[in-house]
Amino acid sequence: MKSEYNYGKNNKYSVLIALLFYLMGIAGVLLGFADVFGGSVRLFIIPVIIVLCIFIFAFSHSKGAYILHILLLLIAFCLFAYFFRDRLIQYAENVFFAITKDKSLRNYDITYIMLALALLSGESIGLLLILFRKTRLCFVMLTAVIILAAVFARSVSTSSVMLIMLSLCGLHIAKTGAKGSIILCAAFTVLLLAVFMLSASAVGKNNELLCDAADQVESLINDNINRIVYNRGNNYDSGRVNRGNNHQTGQDALELWLSDKPEEDLYLRGFSGGEYTNGQWSEADESEFFTRISTERGWSRWGNLVDTTYKEIYYNANSLSNPDVLRRGKRLTINPVTGSIKNRYYPYIERWERLTRKQNIAYVYSYYELKDLNIIHDNLFGQVLRVYDDMQKNYEPYVYEKYLSVPNGLDRLKALCDSAHVSSVEDAVAFVQNTLAENAEYTLKPGIAPLNDDIVEYFLFENKRGYCVHFASAGTLMFRMLGIPARYVTGYRINKGLFYKQDDEDYYARISDRYAHAWPEIYVRDKGWIPVEVTPSASNIIASQGGEDSREQETSTEGVTSATEATEEDTTYTAVNSGGNKNIPIILLSVIAVLFVIIRRIVITEKIKKSPVRRLFAIELDIIGFHGEKLTGLERDIAQRLAIAIPTVSHKDAERLVKAVYDDAYGGIEADEGERAFALDMYYNIAEYVYKSSNIFKKLFIRLVKVWL
Repeated sequence: MKSEYNYGKNNKYSVLIALLFYLMGIAGVLLGFADVFGGSVRLFIIPVIIVLCIFIFAFSHSKGAYILHILLLLIAFCLFAYFFRDRLIQYAENVFFAITKDKSLRNYDITYIMLALALLSGESIGLLLILFRKTRLCFVMLTAVIILAAVFARSVSTSSVMLIMLSLCGLHIAKTGAKGSIILCAAFTVLLLAVFMLSASAVGKNNELLCDAADQVESLINDNINRIVYNRGNNYDSGRVNRGNNHQTGQDALELWLSDKPEEDLYLRGFSGGEYTNGQWSEADESEFFTRISTERGWSRWGNLVDTTYKEIYYNANSLSNPDVLRRGKRLTINPVTGSIKNRYYPYIERWERLTRKQNIAYVYSYYELKDLNIIHDNLFGQVLRVYDDMQKNYEPYVYEKYLSVPNGLDRLKALCDSAHVSSVEDAVAFVQNTLAENAEYTLKPGIAPLNDDIVEYFLFENKRGYCVHFASAGTLMFRMLGIPARYVTGYRINKGLFYKQDDEDYYARISDRYAHAWPEIYVRDKGWIPVEVTPSASNIIASQGGEDSREQETSTEGVTSATEATEEDTTYTAVNSGGNKNIPIILLSVIAVLFVIIRRIVITEKIKKSPVRRLFAIELDIIGFHGEKLTGLERDIAQRLAIAIPTVSHKDAERLVKAVYDDAYGGIEADEGERAFALDMYYNIAEYVYKSSNIFKKLFIRLVKVWL
């Protein structure tokens, strides 16, 4: 049977070299799978995989033999599947569960899965590389392994990536059958190992700098997309729990004026989330309840004032039942910097006052701080008492019906909450805060979450890193599982130290999107909806993380203590980044680029040396075309025109070259080695003339891009 493919005509060891790199590629794929899913493998499978892969490799030298081999393998697989169908179904269920649920096979025996994967990858390499000679297509396997790891948020080991890269590049070199391919493969291996070692060393010493550079690029892209799509930075008000890093633009969002100095951090709520599904909170819509209450009480003529009355009842009840707190009420003016009041933010225990005009149209609230909320029921009377009692009687059951729902599938979070022993709201708050603080780390850069994982469970049980939207989402669901009505809220948290006194006696603060925040709010009898902070405090962040990353995080809502500190820390962080270490990535990229150019030149020049006459003639026409004379090779006077275009080529030599090409192309007379060597000499003659006749830029193009010389 005629061989369809032959390794290394000039090197008797090329087949062994190709087999070695072939096995390395399969080993890299298997290691990558183990990195992503984990699991245990029995040692007896290693020699079995090697023997089977050698068997596949041996059949891959002939199309006829390869087709027969595939048929035999298919028959064997069908018989195996029939006799071991029960076990195979169990394996398939476990793999499917690993892919769609918890992404783990750590406690599972994956011996036979690895065997099947070895056969699949071996056949793939055989079909793409050995049988169809599509070397470049095999690089898809490397990309697939890395993408697979990214989708499932797993890191693939360096050894896996190196084995696959060495396999693909080594097979390509061995495929050319070039002289000295062993030395070339060895040299390439050493170079690749050196690059990995240099990269590992550079990354290890400059990890923070490199991560920051990558984050700046990602942030730039993210900011521009958000500005185009949303005309804003982080879109917290959408209710979507971000699956990536937190990129803050620093754009101004709100101007605030307070009538008195604040004694507590100010929470301004905007979006309130009701139902949670697949990482998305839907807006809490209570219009149905207020419509029903309006109809039942005969208040329909007041329309949307009913919900306002319910929302303001705690402010009014607190004012009337406890005269001591009247003087402690504050007036808050909120001015959206954009000039729009579409997305309105308001404090807790508030009462709407009026619209006003500062720099733009602003709105004014009166409110009490949470520490001043103390409603004395016995002191209530009149309409306030009737509405207040009506709320407790009607709204509270509605709240317990609507805001205790959790989606199916959060089994690990449910089991965690079931293990809690809580008997009061205070116990529940302490449990949620302590659990989140102990099991998750605060960071603005938690990485990208897998698309088919629930973001809350992934954050709390796998990644264990996140920022306010992750802590708030987890906290809200945990409160609900503990039997306490809760909503997911986004808005702004403003540290009391950010306000400073103006000449007109008001306290002023200008707020950027760095202060955007998310938190759960819980419903408590006689208090209504109150915020609960479940994101670790600034002091905890600094104590646990330290370093420059902590200082950067202090500029966010969840880490800032004052405007002065934020400015100071930003300056410190910039000073650190302006050091001499910036050159390391540039040097590393330069070394990699040089190595790539060198290896590419070696491969292309070796390929040209082995090219047949027709291929060499085609390249020569390209070179002449680059010089300015466009020839197709079909002209009647092609030899004469070639000699005129390249003065260093005689008319006789041009005719000999054209005759050898035409005999090979149309006469069925294959050029012998002597004619091929002559065509190669002509190639170098033409290339050198064009190179010497070109300017410096064309010379670089010929050397580095075209690699004609």
